[in-house]
Amino acid sequence: MLAIEVDYLTGRAVASDRQSRSQAEWPPHPQRLFSALVAAMYEGDFGEDAREALEWLERLEPPEMLVPESARRACFETYVPVNDNNQQIVLNR
Repeated sequence: MLAIEVDYLTGRAVASDRQSRSQAEWPPHPQRLFSALVAAMYEGDFGEDAREALEWLERLEPPEMLVPESARRACFETYVPVNDNNQQIVLNR
């Protein structure tokens, strides 16, 4: 058995449901954790062993999740600016 415990640094999850952005996503979808692990692997340059470990994890059956009770908080509408611009586009000619 593989067990992964997630502790939020801020003590709370901040994620909206993909189908309804005004609703919280609880429990968080396992893909969020997997995406974070992939990002850490590339940003940390952990090499081929880390890549193979993530590929192994990817092949496992869907996880069983044990999540604590949650308390709903008031939602505030927020906007996040986009960081991209056209200078990031590279055309191969």
